[in-house]
Amino acid sequence: MLTRFLKSFLYTREVYRISRQLGGEPTLSFGDKTAERAIERMKQLWRTNELLAPLLHRRSVSPEELAEYFWRLEANGAGQWIRGYYVSVAALCFPVPLHYVLEHISAKTARAVAGALVDYFEGGDPYLPIPTGGDA
Repeated sequence: MLTRFLKSFLYTREVYRISRQLGGEPTLSFGDKTAERAIERMKQLWRTNELLAPLLHRRSVSPEELAEYFWRLEANGAGQWIRGYYVSVAALCFPVPLHYVLEHISAKTARAVAGALVDYFEGGDPYLPIPTGGDA
């Protein structure tokens, strides 16, 4: 029991550190070295986390694809701090929002997905809605 708690604590702390790197700089952009290092750390989490790795394997999603989803979420409004979470990072590092992203994100639904994730982390509706197309 204590081991599981410690693993969870260490994982959450690492997600927070990555979030601080990616969400702490208002001038963050694709190609930024700090961002690249943080994305690499996030990829390592995706490969090794006992809850996320099997989900990604079942869905045949690579860490590189998730990194693209991160940038898509950033560009569509999820790049913000809410209740201690940097949404575009946390959405890809915890099972429920990650599953939602994998199910619903596309070029047409990215803005709706980002908005739903912001609402989710604000403590709104615990059920993430199915987005409709038409926004980019």
